[in-house]
Parts: sequence; C-alpha cells; structure tokens
Amino acid sequence: MFEINPITGSIRITGSGLDREKYPQYTLTVQAADMAGEGLTGQTKVILTVTDGSSNAPDSSSNVEPNTARVFPAIFFTENNRGPYPIKLIEIRSDEHQKQNLHYSITGPGADQPPVALFTMNRDTGSLYVTQPVDREEVAHYKLQVHVVAESGDHQEVMSVTVKVIDQNDNKPVFSQNTFEGQVAENSAQGSEVIKVEATDSDEPDNANSDIRYRILRQDPQLPSDNMFEINSVTGAISVAGTGLDREKYPQYTLTVQAADMEGEGLSGQAQVIIKVVESQ
Repeated sequence: MFEINPITGSIRITGSGLDREKYPQYTLTVQAADMAGEGLTGQTKVILTVTDGSSNAPDSSSNVEPNTARVFPAIFFTENNRGPYPIKLIEIRSDEHQKQNLHYSITGPGADQPPVALFTMNRDTGSLYVTQPVDREEVAHYKLQVHVVAESGDHQEVMSVTVKVIDQNDNKPVFSQNTFEGQVAENSAQGSEVIKVEATDSDEPDNANSDIRYRILRQDPQLPSDNMFEINSVTGAISVAGTGLDREKYPQYTLTVQAADMEGEGLSGQAQVIIKVVESQ
C-alpha cells in the first residue's frame, strides 16, 4: 500500500483501496541502513491514520469558478521502472462526483505535449497512469494540468499536478579529461600539490548517487615506493606523499585514478594522470 524513497525517506501511497471504515490505521516498520543500504541498521514505527476522504480529496465544489487553478500534492515515480506498463500513479477524484458525472483529462508536457502520451488519465475515474519508463536525467519533473468538467457543463476546475522523477544510480562519474598532465620538482616536500583531477556525475545533485570519491588505483613505476603520491578523496587534488623523487632515475609517473559515486562504493570511471619529474629550481 505504501513505498518509501530510499534516499529522502518520503513515504507515498502506491496501492488502491484505502478505506477508513475497514482499515482505519496502518503501522509501518521502517529501516534505515548505512553503507548505501547494506550496512548497520536502525528501525522505527510509522503510524498512518486513514481519514475521511472528503478531508483529503481535491475540493471541486460547484461554486468554484471555471478554470480556477488548484495545486495537487506532488506525485513521485522512480526512473527506469521496468513495468509492466501502464502503471497507475494515483486516482484524482472530486467530491463533486457524488453529485454528478465528471470527466477528467490532462494537458501539458508528457500529456498532449512532447513526449506525448507519456501520461494518460482515465476519463471517468481520474486515474493517472504512466505509460513507459522515464529518465530523470532527461526530465526531472513533469507539470500537468488536470481538467475536471461536469457532463452538465455547470462545473469545471483545473488542478496543477507535478510528477517528480526519483533518481536511480544509473550514471557513472565521468572525468573532464581522459588524460591529465602535470609536473613536480624532484625536491618537492611531502604534501605539495601536483595536480587536481575532476569528474562529474549526471545523477541528481546533492544525492549519494552523485557523491563522488577519488582514489589512486595504480602507480607506474612503483619506485622508489608504490605510494609516491596521494589523492584527496573529496577534492581530487593529487599531492606528493613519498620521498625520493629523482628525475634521472624516474623521470615520469603514470597514475590510474578512479572516481566512484555512492561515496566511493558505487559506479566508477577512470583516467590517467601523467606526472613529469623536473629539476629543482
């Protein structure tokens, strides 16, 4: 009957049949786990009380002026959902339907505007459907207009509905360059910054899916030690870590660096960093 956004903790309705007389209350046991959901956990209870439908349903009483705009709570749908389609998102009903026959329709991007028919609405019930997978990186949210019209013609209303696309980790970090080049003086002290690498992730900003961490995977040559350089895992700044830089013996180092999302535990990309050792000034 309910689902939770694994990142934000927002709980929304996914099933139909909420009935205050039959099932006046639901108790959910909710878990939070670190390590992107695979680590240590904690639990809590969420008690949801089902109220009379008239207190939550959009009010479309007959004294509403034609084309009056109302805002309906946002609807959430996860990108890359495999279906089967169509999938019912929500049913928008008006109290007025108890008095007369109403017809529902939608307009806007994703309805009668490109991508046309991504969303459809049952004319008689007000059920809103999505007909195919969505991609948050293409469109993060859709703003639809729901039109409610009475058969008699004496009542109409327009409601604004936003469908927000929930991000999935479906994009790996991409470095701004395939190869970075820098140089370092052979007498450089430990901690001296050499070069900074940068990667970006197309997933939702300020989300674990785009939270990048850097690391050095390989150093060639591994002389005079295999940790001549270190990288700041957050900023991508590479600095001198070891001693013994010698232009005559080891004139160049090649580092393979990685950027991974989910704070370093998710999807990853790689780049090469070529560092030339130069004479001290």
